[in-house]
Amino acid sequence: MTNARGGVRLFDPRLDGEPEPGSAQRERDLQPIKALLTNFEKQYDEYESSFRSIVDDIFNPLHINDFDFLALALLDSPNIRKMATHAPASHANTLNAVLDQNGVPHSTRDNTSNTIDFMRLRLQSRDSSPSLGIRRPMSFQGHSTFAKIDRLVTMALKSPHGRRKLCELGDQLYESLVACQEMDPTLVLTLLNNVMIGLERDGLNMSTKLCDLGVWTSLKCNAIITAQVYIERKLENEAHSDEFIHGILTKIKDISMASSSLASHQIQLDVSSRLRAIYSLLTGYTPGEDKPTFSLRPLLNPKTTQELYLYVQCLARLGAFRTIWHEFHRKDSASHGTGLAILTDTRIKENSVFAGAIMHALAENPAIASLARSLDFGVATGETRQDCQLDIIAISRSADTLILPSTRVQESTLSPTYTVNREIVHEILKDKSIEKALPALQEFLMSKTSFS
Repeated sequence: MTNARGGVRLFDPRLDGEPEPGSAQRERDLQPIKALLTNFEKQYDEYESSFRSIVDDIFNPLHINDFDFLALALLDSPNIRKMATHAPASHANTLNAVLDQNGVPHSTRDNTSNTIDFMRLRLQSRDSSPSLGIRRPMSFQGHSTFAKIDRLVTMALKSPHGRRKLCELGDQLYESLVACQEMDPTLVLTLLNNVMIGLERDGLNMSTKLCDLGVWTSLKCNAIITAQVYIERKLENEAHSDEFIHGILTKIKDISMASSSLASHQIQLDVSSRLRAIYSLLTGYTPGEDKPTFSLRPLLNPKTTQELYLYVQCLARLGAFRTIWHEFHRKDSASHGTGLAILTDTRIKENSVFAGAIMHALAENPAIASLARSLDFGVATGETRQDCQLDIIAISRSADTLILPSTRVQESTLSPTYTVNREIVHEILKDKSIEKALPALQEFLMSKTSFS
């Protein structure tokens, strides 16, 4: 710019502005590309989130589909038998875990023919009629067959709106399922698992009635880990009752610990894995976990002895005598994270609740006494977690003995000797040294031929 004399004035950034850098044109040329990249990254994040959500659903250990059975059927029979009875390979172990948590019986894994028959059963349970659809408003009333209920649930799970309606109609779905006759429990468990996965995907809660059905169906199928999931979900939304805990402990003792009366639901992967899962559910001790996991222990009513009696019975049926001793001598229940006062009640201890539960378990399955023949029976550390680990190892080694069918025992049929033996066990438990108590219990068990 020239001045009044016709010369050129000096550059003034306040008047002339900053000069454009040499890279400005290149930046303008790249702006459309950068906008595309930003949009691409945004879409990528959205699709990745959606993909992960779908994958989490599909590969959820509670989810099962036809491809799982197809993978099982495509294995030749020798491999299936090996997978079902021996330590499996990693892929087979994953498949077995899925089948176990859906209550799929061991018999379907014996050979390809049984697997195909089970696949056909699943297919026959589905209603393929084109006339059935989600009605407006959606309702389970009028659907009297499991096939129609299953199809309606499957269709509803495909959309957010359908999942919200399932959440709202949880009690109605429960009533419809209960009204169905002669349902295969594994099919019901698969349906319930899919409902829970679908609802939790959207942050929705399963109705307490459906959770309740999930608990009992899981226990009926010996799917202990799945039962634990449903128990936790139920307790998140509803306070537990004494009847609920009593029922669970009774089912565990009478069904899950003994050879099942249902021939088609005898054993899933192996006996020891089921018994270890039961022990973890009872005590909250899970190998590999630094902190206690969910357990039934804090749910026992501190004002009664009924649940405690069943609880100790279950531990005795597992041969977990170290754990029982620690329960008996627990002085500060709050330090265990339970907040219970039940084990500090001297009256309960002096009334031989623990000893009575042990003797009852021995009367139901006298073979438990044979565990005392092991040289490791009297080994203990005095430290709770380490002794729990020793009990876990003992359970794995003695699973075939622990799982033997039990005999119903009535108090009225017990002999006077039973009462004497109960007092002996009570005195053994009272010993404050576990290193002395266990050898004494070992000697007692080996000296008896009958416990009833």
